[in-house]
Amino acid sequence: CTKMNATKLQSVEPEAQRWYSQDDKTSATDDERILDITPLPPPEHLIRFFPIRGTAMETLISQTRQRIRRIMRAEDDRLLVVIGPCSIH
Repeated sequence: CTKMNATKLQSVEPEAQRWYSQDDKTSATDDERILDITPLPPPEHLIRFFPIRGTAMETLISQTRQRIRRIMRAEDDRLLVVIGPCSIH
């Protein structure tokens, strides 16, 4: 965090304008640098508004799943590495 950003973070909106209440915090370090939250649409909405049926993306996903199955069945000698889950903390 640069000096300018640290100063900006210290002058965050007053309590009444924050998206969370101080009472909701469980420790002094909760959400210190989060200034706002933008809710994400649920997966069902994304599937409905951005269908992949019959697209190159559907083909890519299908082929990738087949490749993973082959690796897990030892029909393919490649190494499969799964990394995650990711966290913001």
